[in-house]
Amino acid sequence: MLIAVTDRAVDRSEGMVSPVYEAVHNPPMLELLLSEGFSPDGDVNSRESKEMYNTDSPLSLLLAPVDTFDLESIRRPLHILMAAGARMTRDSWDACLTEEPMLLSLIIQYREDTRRKQQHKTQLFVSSELRVLQRELRSNSGNAAQWLPMLLTAGLDPSVFLLPQLFRTVDNKMLNYLLPFMNWTTLSPELTDELQQRRRSKTWIPDGPVEGFPSLFHLCRLKIRDTVGSHDLLNAVEQLPIPATLHKFVTFSEHF
Repeated sequence: MLIAVTDRAVDRSEGMVSPVYEAVHNPPMLELLLSEGFSPDGDVNSRESKEMYNTDSPLSLLLAPVDTFDLESIRRPLHILMAAGARMTRDSWDACLTEEPMLLSLIIQYREDTRRKQQHKTQLFVSSELRVLQRELRSNSGNAAQWLPMLLTAGLDPSVFLLPQLFRTVDNKMLNYLLPFMNWTTLSPELTDELQQRRRSKTWIPDGPVEGFPSLFHLCRLKIRDTVGSHDLLNAVEQLPIPATLHKFVTFSEHF
């Protein structure tokens, strides 16, 4: 096998291009490379791989839009990469937020599979991935209807979405969808100003609970979420000594 004589610096050194890029559409070869220790992120810092493939990681190459996008054809290699710990980069987030909505659904599903195997000891996305996501959200607010409910349902902390540009540009419906996941009366002055400006211009019309002050029930569930963590809320609530009828409210499930 060529793998046995391949210089392992090929996916770790500047000037090299990882063979993982070429294997993303070949699941058996992809599994073999990863089992031999090649990184699922390829040579993420290599200028050569970016110039050759016009993307920033093997995962992004797999998710790249094509004229005839075949979701079924990428399920297995996507699962392989995610199980191996492939990171979400700028290009992979961009594909999930702007292209086929099912891409994001699959990413979340496969990450949840990994979390279950690790007994929920890890977060859905690490902090570096969330920082990249926030940068991408600023330019993708027009597609919020396809990614915002999905990310909140998956248990992302709503603080990820506390971005002035997002509050300024997301549509009325999605803004009213987002606000009940937080205490809208304690937002930062900058975010509060964005809401006030939109209210004056009538580009945001408060609807439902956000028309007034949050209820004590709402503040209690916010405190529970802050204590146990947004990504573990569903599992934690199932262990709490509260009536089953309250589970849906405490986990914000009435918004899903």
